[in-house]
Amino acid sequence: MRPLQAFLLLLLVSPGLFAQERELVRPGEWEVKSGTEGQPMIGYRLCFRYGNQADVAQLLPRVQGSACPPGNLRRDGDELVWELACPAAQLSAGARYALRTELIEGRIVVSSGTPSVAHNSTISARYVGACGKD
Repeated sequence: MRPLQAFLLLLLVSPGLFAQERELVRPGEWEVKSGTEGQPMIGYRLCFRYGNQADVAQLLPRVQGSACPPGNLRRDGDELVWELACPAAQLSAGARYALRTELIEGRIVVSSGTPSVAHNSTISARYVGACGKD
């Protein structure tokens, strides 16, 4: 069997293997607004080239330092869920994003320190059109 045939057979036999790469939201430019409760919202734009899980993952909080793992990212119906436990940095975080074709709404909770203090943030993103030229 040639390599291309083997790959196509693998796709047919295991369709769930590549499911995370399918389109979750509309590819294109998205306007994002996020902020921690009690603070002003900030806005920026992102280009989702494929509208897949890797694109949407750009909206997740960034955790600095090598002591923390990247976190667990999974799809739960029409939501994207992210969880992180990092005892070495006294940090835990979770995010849940509701995904619609042209709208993403989410909540992020980050707990840190001893005693643990929780910080709640919200994020929303809406599709605005095609990505700008590179």
